[in-house]
Amino acid sequence: MADSDAATKSATADDKPETTKDVSKVSESSTDSQPLQEAQVSSSDDSDLFKIIAAIDFGTTFSGYAYALTSNKDNIYTNRNWGQTQGFLLQKTPSCLLLRPDTEFDSFGFEAVTQFNDLTEEDAENYYYFDRFKMNLYDNKILSTDIMLKDATGKELLAVDIFGNALWFMKTHLIRHLTGTMGYKPEMQTIRWVITVPRHLG
Repeated sequence: MADSDAATKSATADDKPETTKDVSKVSESSTDSQPLQEAQVSSSDDSDLFKIIAAIDFGTTFSGYAYALTSNKDNIYTNRNWGQTQGFLLQKTPSCLLLRPDTEFDSFGFEAVTQFNDLTEEDAENYYYFDRFKMNLYDNKILSTDIMLKDATGKELLAVDIFGNALWFMKTHLIRHLTGTMGYKPEMQTIRWVITVPRHLG
């Protein structure tokens, strides 16, 4: 599911502390038709810490995720309900991020597009809307945590905060999806995370 220009990097869920963002904002449908049985999640090797491999594909235009159980890596699952409230059933959602005037997370994907389009012109000037923002990194030959990106109305924010919000959404959405399909919330330390990145960032 990775973009053709992407390489992969992996990290455990413990690499960064849990955030305190409002999980209720992660509202795009994340349930799948085939629930996983708890017995399936047991690792093929009891000494193996990781029981789930979760991959986030953060694309230029669309983003999504897939996951597999270490006990059966050949079976790869995805969320196929992106855009359900907009009348779609897709495996990916637009790489669009909407932040409130105080830069707090508002929405991502189809909901961000809908929310931004529903704003009045005056309100839109105060919100931060980023679309296809990964492409802006190509303009920076030297990457640093100080890079600023412009939103649709020309306002700037730190790229690290923009990507942090987007990745937080994808991770939280995936965890909610796993919880719904397995019937319980998996422990964070049992998930091996994989994130696709552009080649020039690898």
